[in-house]
Amino acid sequence: MSNIPGKTNSIVLTTAILLGTTLLAQSPQLSRTFVSDEGTAIRISEAKLSAIYGKKQIESERPFHAMLKDGIWTVSGSLPEGWVDGVATIRIDQRTGKTISYGHGK
Repeated sequence: MSNIPGKTNSIVLTTAILLGTTLLAQSPQLSRTFVSDEGTAIRISEAKLSAIYGKKQIESERPFHAMLKDGIWTVSGSLPEGWVDGVATIRIDQRTGKTISYGHGK
């Protein structure tokens, strides 16, 4: 094998990329779940719902509650005392963080 600097750098870079890719694939938290806990699900949901329904509306529905079932987070707001209207609800894929569905009760 010749001692060419460019060739050595390429081998080192290729090895580093392969090792990094392997470690990411083996890491359960990084490769399997984007939304790993209730707090994260709520923060993501509030941000997405605020963009849809307005920040003031979503803040008025706090606290939000999240429930995980079959890899789907369902996050819903709470009715303020004395209110009879509905609340925002959103369903988020635990693995990807993508919105599956959302709505607001009347």
